[in-house]
Amino acid sequence: MVGSWIAALLACMACSLQAWGDGEASGRPMLVVWGVVLGFTLTRVLVDQGWIEGNPLTVYGIQYALAGAVFLFGLAQADRMMEFRRLRDRARQDKARVDADLVVEQVRRRLIEELHVGIRGADAKDVEWLAFRRLLEAVRSLVPQQGSSVIAFGYHGLDLLLAEPLGLKKEYTRLLARRGTTIKGLCRSRKPVNLPLEEIALPDGGVVPGGVFAVVPLQVAKPGWGVLLVRREEGSAFEPFELQLLGEFAQVAVNAADEAAAAVDLRRRAELDPLTGALNRRAMEGRLQASVERTHAERRPLALLFVDLDHFKQVNDHHGHGVGDDCLRLASDCIRRHLGKDDLFGRYGGEEFIIVLPDMRQDAARELADRIREAIAGLCVVGEANVTFTVSIGLASRLPGEKSPRSIIERADKALYQAKRGGRNRVQVASSHGFGLEGAAAEFL
Repeated sequence: MVGSWIAALLACMACSLQAWGDGEASGRPMLVVWGVVLGFTLTRVLVDQGWIEGNPLTVYGIQYALAGAVFLFGLAQADRMMEFRRLRDRARQDKARVDADLVVEQVRRRLIEELHVGIRGADAKDVEWLAFRRLLEAVRSLVPQQGSSVIAFGYHGLDLLLAEPLGLKKEYTRLLARRGTTIKGLCRSRKPVNLPLEEIALPDGGVVPGGVFAVVPLQVAKPGWGVLLVRREEGSAFEPFELQLLGEFAQVAVNAADEAAAAVDLRRRAELDPLTGALNRRAMEGRLQASVERTHAERRPLALLFVDLDHFKQVNDHHGHGVGDDCLRLASDCIRRHLGKDDLFGRYGGEEFIIVLPDMRQDAARELADRIREAIAGLCVVGEANVTFTVSIGLASRLPGEKSPRSIIERADKALYQAKRGGRNRVQVASSHGFGLEGAAAEFL
């Protein structure tokens, strides 16, 4: 019986030694306890054999040691349970962090895709607006907030104030009026910061919003400056990782807007005549084709003016090509001042220009052509000899069913030739006779 007990104790000691070797915190104390139990067991055997005198410690030492073993075993189990809970909580935290990082990465990827797809083909005037609108939508889905806004001054030559939700634009306008200097000062650090502000009641019944604002400077070229503002209720400051996240997303939007604006500028330069700033012939023909197709499909009028500087060769021969270039620039600037935002203006070649007037009937186009002609006649290139010049203009309106830009240009060119033969410095309207459309033409003339 004693032998079996000793064998069991040795087995327990071996298990404790193995646990200690495996890094279990309870392995070492349990090994000591089992060793003590083994020692008291051997002592009890010696007492029973009469080799040593008995006393309470030698008689009941085994029970004391076993009680200690049970106590330590309970502590070890409790520690194991606590360690299990710590590992479980850590795993949950790691999973939550991974899930949050995954959401952030998904939003980041979606933002980049929307920026590259959505603004690359946008008009020049819409690039910045679209980029920052996408930014506000992205941060709204990531960071708990009561509203956000992008404010930029002098960015690509524009002043912007966008708010999300849209109804908060008035509040951010008031905030900028009252706190703009403070916000601009914080932007100099180029680091996102928390800015606690108290709400301000205005005499007109409005309020300047209060709370905690994340002030995220936009990294834009000087002298322009910009900021992403994200607002929370007072007492709920933004965590450092949230400020860092807002800064990263803001930079993504700025980079995309800069790249798109550069692409738009490059495309615009490729389409413009370097001397006059008007569309070059290739770009003009493409825009004219699209405009003719659109007005034909929508059954809307379109007028085309073919403009030519009178006696331009004589100006170059007598005064030099520099003066001739000045005449072209002055005429181009004058024409642009008379056109609307949807009108097209291009240099067709040499001293010839084309003006496309969508949605304009012939009578209105004739009046505009006369105003342009009279304005150019009043121009003067100042130099060694003050040089004045005039233009002749041929006008053709798109006829019903007419889908070819070439035919419109040919009719305007013939009208221009008639204006030249008629004495120059005049406007000549192209005739619709000979096109078989006299009856229907009245719709657009």
